[in-house]
This record gives sequence, C-alpha cells and structure tokens, in this order.
Amino acid sequence: RYNFYKGKYRTALGVFLSIRRKQNLTVSEMGLVHFYMGQCYYYLDKNSKAIKYFILAKEQKEYSSQSDAWIERCLEN
Repeated sequence: RYNFYKGKYRTALGVFLSIRRKQNLTVSEMGLVHFYMGQCYYYLDKNSKAIKYFILAKEQKEYSSQSDAWIERCLEN
C-alpha cells in the first residue's frame, strides 16, 4: 500500500499483482487486493480495467458498497 498512498499507481499494481499470485491469501485478502487494483486502474484512467477489479472485490461483502461507489465513479468518466 505504500506505493499506492504515494501515488505510484503503476508500481503499486505490480506489487498487488505479485501478491495476488500467492496461493495463501484468504478470500478477504484477495478482495482487498482486487479493490486496491481497481483504484490503481481508476487513477491511471483505465476505467474498464478498474471496473473489472471492483466487480471482483464486490464478491466480498465487506467491499461491496465501496466497490459500487467506485464503479459509479468509473462510469461517470
């Protein structure tokens, strides 16, 4: 998350992709990774990819309402 909060979205995506490949993530952790990936793509102006990852994040109830809000943002742009 360090790179994400520093605005280094491309670097953050690389980190999140490598984390995602790990086999030992919980379902909740995977949802969080997908949520952050969606935000990275949003800030990189890649809204269709962002929506894809927000939809994946929505599969976890804890990220559902936040993901819906971000999907709306993507569709507004």
